[in-house]
Amino acid sequence: TISKSAGATGQEINAICIGSGRFLRSVLVPLLSSHAKPCVFQTRGRTFLDSFKDDGNVDNNTPKLLTYPVDTVEFGGKTTTSDIEIYAAGTLGTADGRSQLMDNLVSQINSLTVIGVGVTEAGLQNATNQCMLDLTELLFKVYARMSAATDILQCPNPNNGKICIINTDNVPNNGDVIRDHVMQNGRDIHSDNEGFTDFLQSKVAFLNTMVDRITSSRPNSNGLVPLCEPLPMKALVICDPGRDLPSWMSNDETQSKFGVKIRHNSKELECDIALKLRVANGTHTAVAHVMALSSLVNTEALCDVSSSTSPSANVLAYVDSLYQSQILPAAVSDGISAEETKATWADWRQRLLHPK
Repeated sequence: TISKSAGATGQEINAICIGSGRFLRSVLVPLLSSHAKPCVFQTRGRTFLDSFKDDGNVDNNTPKLLTYPVDTVEFGGKTTTSDIEIYAAGTLGTADGRSQLMDNLVSQINSLTVIGVGVTEAGLQNATNQCMLDLTELLFKVYARMSAATDILQCPNPNNGKICIINTDNVPNNGDVIRDHVMQNGRDIHSDNEGFTDFLQSKVAFLNTMVDRITSSRPNSNGLVPLCEPLPMKALVICDPGRDLPSWMSNDETQSKFGVKIRHNSKELECDIALKLRVANGTHTAVAHVMALSSLVNTEALCDVSSSTSPSANVLAYVDSLYQSQILPAAVSDGISAEETKATWADWRQRLLHPK
């Protein structure tokens, strides 16, 4: 299904997302949709694709604007809904759906800047996983277009014009993992075409990321509508050492609006991951034990600090002390800046007090 905003044949689409998971649709796609024209192809099934017919986005097989909802439970408890525009929706779960992407759409688009990959951790386990085979096939089709004598597919990204692969799964060094899988598939499946492996090395940037946004689904939506906390400060951290990302992503206002941080060396990303583990995971694990001993069922109870001696107030005092006396000094002693640590704690403490 192609939106009327994508051109008659989808030629204006310039970003492709493989996978339709709730995190990808609540973080990466909104970012891309702010300045690009992304499409979303789920890896199997067709529930996401069919949802556009169900909500009236397709009328008598004539596509209108394609939008899907994302719910956010704000800190005050109110739920707001954003409509995220995409420019095509499809599935790789059927032969016809695969052909729509691999043959039709890739042959029509004029440019390509980003390929988003959101396939769950299981999808990255090995090179022969279907998701990695799909990505390899897609990149081979792109390679063929970019190597053509005429009607060449362009990548307008800075520097060498590399297509950026952005993953939204919490796998350590996920970009490196995907690169290794795709390179292996390239050697195994396209062993007679050395140009493809050269293309993967010189024209594709596999970027490591960190993701962090609590996301479930709207009740009675069959898992289709993401239900999220407000965007954290670091919902998506992308390590871009070669500065290959589209230039619009470097805008500070855009990054702040969509909870994105762009890092330019691996040490910075390692710092972000360490702070997530120490500040968020560390305090959340510690507070869970204390809450259990205090008969507090979930973190919603922490919002009730009407009395300075209430169980929730005591739990917060404990976790504040844990941060001040142990986590902050340890982070600084390990070379992590106090300013970055304090900002991470302020963001996480606010999330900890979320009413839902």
